[in-house]
Amino acid sequence: MALGNSRRGGQREGMNAWPGYVDALATLLIIIIFVLLGPVLR
Repeated sequence: MALGNSRRGGQREGMNAWPGYVDALATLLIIIIFVLLGPVLR
């Protein structure tokens, strides 16, 4: 869906870097939550 819109604009390189940052931050957040809540749930 967003590929057609991103190809028209000139900010394709800027927008292309965001999924990597979002994926890394989401992974770190999930790991931190599991590490903090692991002992609590046991």
